[in-house]
Amino acid sequence: MSSKYERELRTILRKYGYLVIRSAGSFVIDLVAIPKLFCNIEDIKFIEEKSTHGKSLYISNTEKSKRQFDENKRIYNEYNIEIVYAVRFISAKAGKNWRIFEIDYEEDGYPIFKEDKGIKLKDWLE
Repeated sequence: MSSKYERELRTILRKYGYLVIRSAGSFVIDLVAIPKLFCNIEDIKFIEEKSTHGKSLYISNTEKSKRQFDENKRIYNEYNIEIVYAVRFISAKAGKNWRIFEIDYEEDGYPIFKEDKGIKLKDWLE
């Protein structure tokens, strides 16, 4: 089901003028979004997409999610590439369904993403 939401997010990003590359079946970095006019690497968005029916998403709940997070952290530490998490809260009211979470990869442990936290996708894109 997650690929459905990756495609949904890709469509939204394209509406904001991004060239979006989707890495289907990836182990890390589901989407790379490049704005039409960019000057440096910071303008490119590296995105890990997740979805949940709950009000919270715990990365520590599955071994796959933990491995993905650990690999994203390695990429951040080795290449200084910031990978954000875009979480689709499926049961949320319209307009509150996508949240962006910028990760502090220096912290120990695995993050918990809550429906009422993070940055609204629209705000993050503008």
